[in-house]
Amino acid sequence: MNLSVKVMIGMGVGVVLGLIFKGDVIVVKPIADLFLNALKLIVVPVVVTSLVGAIAQHDPTKSMGKLASRTLIVFVVFSSVAIGMGIAVATFLKPGVAIGLTPPTAVVSHAVSLKEQWVAIIPQNFLGALSGGNMMQIVLVSVLLGLAIRFSGDKVVRIKELVKEGSYIIDQLIRVVFWFSPIGIGALMAVSVGEQGVQVLGALGKVCACVGLSCLLIAFVFFTMILLALRKNIVSFWKQISPALLLAFSTTSAAATLPVSIRVVEDSLQVPSSISRFVLPLGAVLNKGGTAMYQAIAAVFIAQLYNVSLGIEQLALLGLTILILSFGTPSIPSAGLLILSVILTTMGLPLEGVALIAGIDRILDMMRTPLNIAGDCVASLVIAKWNPM
Repeated sequence: MNLSVKVMIGMGVGVVLGLIFKGDVIVVKPIADLFLNALKLIVVPVVVTSLVGAIAQHDPTKSMGKLASRTLIVFVVFSSVAIGMGIAVATFLKPGVAIGLTPPTAVVSHAVSLKEQWVAIIPQNFLGALSGGNMMQIVLVSVLLGLAIRFSGDKVVRIKELVKEGSYIIDQLIRVVFWFSPIGIGALMAVSVGEQGVQVLGALGKVCACVGLSCLLIAFVFFTMILLALRKNIVSFWKQISPALLLAFSTTSAAATLPVSIRVVEDSLQVPSSISRFVLPLGAVLNKGGTAMYQAIAAVFIAQLYNVSLGIEQLALLGLTILILSFGTPSIPSAGLLILSVILTTMGLPLEGVALIAGIDRILDMMRTPLNIAGDCVASLVIAKWNPM
């Protein structure tokens, strides 16, 4: 039985316990708190090893120069549009409004502002940034450290290997923490339902609707505009890539879908293999537009759920944070939930909201993974037009 099924079972048990015992279910809160503390424990190591490793290992001089830079530009644009769409849809439809969960005492009625984050982004102490809990400082330190290692070249080969080994160790730590996630998430769900009732479940249905609507808008508005600009037949495009989309829907894995994606892009879309076999594997790792969109919706939903106000500055900071972290997401199960924890910490939002999203993560994954694959296919067409070979 895979982790997603176990989490859904845990969530179901939590809902039943909450409905039956109501306020008395508070006795399981210590279990929920332990799980939240474990999440907080691994947040900083994950950010540091993921970003340092992703930047240090990447060398554009060995990645076909212009092709690499243009591919990255396309991925950044796609992810930015997806994040903007997610924020706009969640802000307009307000899936978490009127629920009114009681936030933890540490959470104030407004998130940190962009100005506050910008002023404090440069730490006074390198190591202090890692222990102080300011996520933007940690991201900056990780990016700078990764760049320093990358530009040091062959002089720091052992350091690069150490970073790679460190990433592997942290991945194993994540697996250990998430092995207990069905119990922790079940406890969190029991407490939420016990205190608030079934209205929480209705809010989760609205989140699914927001993600579904955002996927449709990106696929049939944004991608359609690009395909029209490339003078491609819209109906033929979706028909040609449908085998990859169906596989992505069923497996929720970009990596597992990669062989089929390469085949349809080369055979049906007629993209040269020299481009498809560079863009698609890179897209499976870096082009996480669907995931970034879902994280934007989830963050806005959780802010609404706990009556935390997000103004223009906070939404801009949210979008920037998601964009940066989307390129450092580890390729492990439930990585999206882990990165969502980092995003919530950065924005000063309650981590308790992760439990609610975790229960429907598999459903949301079945929506966002095909969008990621479609984005990779469209990106291949754009690069083929921009970088003919």
